[in-house]
Amino acid sequence: MREPPAADDRLRSLLPKSVRRGHGELVLTACAFLEHRFPASLEALPEQAARAAFHECWPLADRLRFVQRPLPAVAFLTRIAGLHKTRDAAGLGLLAHALARGEAVTAPGGEEERDLRRVAEALDAPEAFVAWLVSRGLDPQPALRTPGGRRGPLLRLRPHDRAVAFAGLYLLARRPQTPPPEPAPPPEEPFPFWTVFDRHTAAGQQALRDVARDLNIPPAQLEWCYALFEGLRLHAETPSPWWRHYCRDRFARIGLPLEEAHLLWEPAKAQLHEALAEEGRRLQAELYRWKLEHGERVERLRRAVAEYWARLEETPKKQPPLFD
Repeated sequence: MREPPAADDRLRSLLPKSVRRGHGELVLTACAFLEHRFPASLEALPEQAARAAFHECWPLADRLRFVQRPLPAVAFLTRIAGLHKTRDAAGLGLLAHALARGEAVTAPGGEEERDLRRVAEALDAPEAFVAWLVSRGLDPQPALRTPGGRRGPLLRLRPHDRAVAFAGLYLLARRPQTPPPEPAPPPEEPFPFWTVFDRHTAAGQQALRDVARDLNIPPAQLEWCYALFEGLRLHAETPSPWWRHYCRDRFARIGLPLEEAHLLWEPAKAQLHEALAEEGRRLQAELYRWKLEHGERVERLRRAVAEYWARLEETPKKQPPLFD
C-alpha cells in the first residue's frame, strides 16, 4: 500500500512561526491545508500544540487538555496565536537541558540559580519531580503515560522540548497564582513568508550557506541570528529574564556577544531576504490559491474549533486535571 505523503518542510516551518507571530487566520488556513493535502501529518499536531504552549505561552499550560486528536491541537494553536506570550519556561528549560547534559552554563545567581538546578535535577529524576508536582496540587501523570501504558505527549517530545515542558510545570507549581495570558491585539504587519525558509528547509539551508560565505560570517552565528531575529520572533511578547539568560549563554557559545548580534544581522538580513523572497512569494501564492478553491474547508475547521471551545466551556467549573 502506498504511504500517504508527508507534509513538506515549508509547512512544518510555517505553522510554529505563524503561531509565534500572532497570525491565527494563517494558522487555521495552514491546518486546513494540511488536513486536505497531508492528512497523516495531523497526528503531529498535539505535540506541536504542547511545544507552542510551553515554549511561548507557559501560563496557559494548566488549562490545556492534550489528547491524541488533532482538533483540540488546532484549537489551542489558534488560541495561543492570539495571546500575549512569554518565554520564561523556554529559557529556563533550555538552560536546564544544557546543565543536565554536563555543559557549562552561565547561570544567574540567587533563587534563579536554585530554580535552574532543580529543573535540571528533574530531568534526571522525573519520577521524583512528578511526586513533587503532585504534592503541589498538580498531576501531570496523564501527560506522561496513557491508561494503556503508552508514552504520553510530554514523553514524546524531543529532549530539549521536554526540558521546556518540565520547566513550565515547575513554574506552574512555584507560581500557582499566575493569571492566564491576556488576548493580544492583532499584528499590524503581514506575515513575512520568506522567514519560513530557515535551516529547517532545503532552500533556507542553501541561502544560509551562500550568505555566510559571501559575508564571511561563521555559519553558526548567522543561523542563530536568523533564529533570534526572525524565526523565534514573538508578537505581543512579555520580556523574560530567563529567555535573556538563555540567549546570552547561547550566543556566548558561538563567540558572539548577544548585544552585538544585531550588527551582524542587519547586512545579512538584506541578503537573506533577497535570496528567499521568491520562495516566500511562491508559498504565499500557493496557500492563497488553495484557500480560494477550498475556502469551505477553512470555514468547516473554523466551526469545529468554535464548537470545541463551546463544549469545553460547558463542562463543570471545577479544577480539571493538568492533562486528560
